[in-house]
Amino acid sequence: MTDQKPTVVLLGALDTKGQEFAYIKELLETRGLRTLTVDTSIVGEPAYAPDISASDVLATAGEDLESLRMAGDQGKAVNSMAVGVVRAVKSLHRQGRLNGILSMGGVSGTTIGTAAMRNLPLGVPKVMVSTLVVDNVSDFVGAKDITLIYPVVELEGLNRATRLILAKAAGAVAGMVEMRAQMSPETMPSAALTTMSATSDAADNIRMRMENGGFEVISFSASGRGGDVMEELIRDHIFDVVIDLTTSELVDVLCGGGYPSSGDRLTAAGRLGIPQVVVPGGIDMLCFGPQNRVPARFSDRNIYIYNDRATMVRTDEDEARIVAGAMARRLNDALGPVRLLWPARGVSALDEEGMPFFDPDVDGVFIEVLRNRLDEAEQRLIEVDAHINDDVFADAVCQTAFELYKFSLNEPKP
Repeated sequence: MTDQKPTVVLLGALDTKGQEFAYIKELLETRGLRTLTVDTSIVGEPAYAPDISASDVLATAGEDLESLRMAGDQGKAVNSMAVGVVRAVKSLHRQGRLNGILSMGGVSGTTIGTAAMRNLPLGVPKVMVSTLVVDNVSDFVGAKDITLIYPVVELEGLNRATRLILAKAAGAVAGMVEMRAQMSPETMPSAALTTMSATSDAADNIRMRMENGGFEVISFSASGRGGDVMEELIRDHIFDVVIDLTTSELVDVLCGGGYPSSGDRLTAAGRLGIPQVVVPGGIDMLCFGPQNRVPARFSDRNIYIYNDRATMVRTDEDEARIVAGAMARRLNDALGPVRLLWPARGVSALDEEGMPFFDPDVDGVFIEVLRNRLDEAEQRLIEVDAHINDDVFADAVCQTAFELYKFSLNEPKP
């Protein structure tokens, strides 16, 4: 009879955190889970025998543990170990030997542990106990669903504080592994949808129409990180169609806004040939946090204070040319069907007659660049005489998405 116990991979330095990992290992196994320990020790010997040694991990990266120790280059050792654990962990997952992963540590441990986690698919339980959990954790989390636990105290030995924190971490990963999500029917197609507060009415209308049409819709906030997450999941082949309603992150990354994406926006779907409907939603603004975070170079611009945590700067004609040109280049390179829908009466809630960012001249520059540079042979540009948040525009977006999806079903994959 096959043992169906789920396996939690424990990843970390057993020379400095061996006692702590042994404690978590016992808790998980007492609960009925299997554990598999991957050692990332660089300096000392492991406190207990791992299932995969540090030497084996480094070998997958083409490095030798003793040579790295003798060289004494901590930075190179950490980077090499990170490369090794990514390969080792991906291999364990492919073999069905990883149902969840838990790691712990400080600078080196968090760097190595989260490197492995960022290379695992969405939904695989990932728990990182890190003393580095501070305001900005984006470099560690990336575009993946990593749970970060701040231990409050240093992870040095077992005491009343560390036992409590580590037990909660063990419980977190165990609960995630044991919980099974109710999956959508495999026959249901899925659509990605980007949104922000200034395009939320449009997003709500589109979501309702797509769901009524038999699609599962997964939404992403166009807040810099949200777009990156969507691009990552597109590369994981999660979606059958992409509705990139809110492309404001492209403005921030190209023109110095406060919520830029990584620069890969509008690329993943095109490279994979996935049908995409693109809307320049929110391209009328650069987004920042509190007003005091708006750079001085924007002080003479049209600024709108949305609330004490959000400030917007109206894009000008030069920025419109930059963003429209980049958008046209990326969409012209797409291998699959693409349509860009232009809402002629405004691209956000602020870009409407009577609203602070209503500026037909700047919008005119944007659409003129698209007219000149988008591939006409593919009829990629569709102009709609409506505001982005109007019902008629949502109708046009969804009708286009349905048509592209049906077309793609009959086309050979690139």
